[in-house]
Amino acid sequence: MVINGVDYTIYLIAGGSFALMALAEYFICLKSKNPSARKVLLFVPFLILVAGLLVYGSNSGGGFLDLSGLVLVVATIYALLCGAGMFAGWFAFKLKYENKNELPESCPFSEE
Repeated sequence: MVINGVDYTIYLIAGGSFALMALAEYFICLKSKNPSARKVLLFVPFLILVAGLLVYGSNSGGGFLDLSGLVLVVATIYALLCGAGMFAGWFAFKLKYENKNELPESCPFSEE
């Protein structure tokens, strides 16, 4: 999407990925009963980093314009952005559902 000669496509993709990862993590945390199942989306940034390392380590011939290092940097930034989105979704879930100030059942001052 180009507005006034400036391409905003990369910003839309980054913002959409952040929102999508946050929403997916929130719904996974909401529906999962097992706490370790909430970590299933951690494979997404890991696979992005592996893909960046594969491009960086590939035998590209090392020509004059070798952009494999730049691809690794962009993939790393994108993986960090996806990780931040997952953290935002997890944090929203944690704030809403898991920080209830419940009194223990054996508390002598409970109002039961």
